Amino acid sequence: MKEDLFNYFTTDNISGKKSTEKWLSKNNLELYNVITDWCSKNNLENLEFKRKVFHYINKVIDIPICLKCGKEVKYRRLRDGYQPYCSIICQNSCSLAKENWLKSWKRGNSNNEHIINRNKTILTKYGDLETYTKHTNNSKIKSCLDKYGVEYITQTDSYKGKRKNTLKEKYGSESYNNPNKTKNTRIKNGSQIDDSSINNFLIFKKVSVNKTYTMYKNNEILINPNNLKRGIKSYHIDHKFSLKQGYLLNLPVEIITHPCNLEMIYYKDNLVKQDNCSIELNELLNNIINFNNELKFTNKELNEKYSNVKYIALELLSKYPH
Repeated sequence: MKEDLFNYFTTDNISGKKSTEKWLSKNNLELYNVITDWCSKNNLENLEFKRKVFHYINKVIDIPICLKCGKEVKYRRLRDGYQPYCSIICQNSCSLAKENWLKSWKRGNSNNEHIINRNKTILTKYGDLETYTKHTNNSKIKSCLDKYGVEYITQTDSYKGKRKNTLKEKYGSESYNNPNKTKNTRIKNGSQIDDSSINNFLIFKKVSVNKTYTMYKNNEILINPNNLKRGIKSYHIDHKFSLKQGYLLNLPVEIITHPCNLEMIYYKDNLVKQDNCSIELNELLNNIINFNNELKFTNKELNEKYSNVKYIALELLSKYPH
């Protein structure tokens, strides 16, 4: 029933006329009456008709609200329904949206296929990544110059004025800045390390980075099988389960720097990813446990440490099963 109705309203209906009250009452009076009666019984009679059609087809009795703040959200169209959030601010601050983004990012980066394909296209069109980067940056600057007369949107008077007005309305000062509030918020949500732990984290990070490069140097074929070019503006060695989260969970360096936790990632994707994790901890631990390739080191001490990494992963998996 639902599928038939959906097909009825979406087939040969590019203009959307079938979802209008005028067209449906004239061409399908029976269906029109059914929809209006159903909406009246469910207190939806005040909605515009195209929204009534959506509610009736999907049997949605309540009008959806923002998943973050509970305010009203905009209706898109029959295929999409309502927006999940009332604004980009709510979307960016909602934990559910972040989880969905991470899952989507993880699915799209599971084998780096899209990155490899994009890189091939860039090389075919521009010759190298540096030329491509310069081309895109110059295009952005040219577009901004043509439209606003400045190289960057933040240099425009309208942007500066809007920012000052917003700060004055919210905080009473055009130059308001509250670094302590920003810092405390970041510490609370886990995106910044507390001052009391920062030195320990920096030590952990330094050791982990050094071990990562050692791991890559000795086992490059396992981490970079496609021989992707490394560089500041090309590909980076990324930790799937981030160094920061590894430190917060007190994970051993051998887990964080294991090849199962390392991948090659394009530098722009790495900048977007930041300290987010592209793999769940239990998945990482299971991957390490099932890892059958031999790790090679010139240093005997490292050989001994990493030879026990599966047992460490098993012990951690009992502690973090989900």
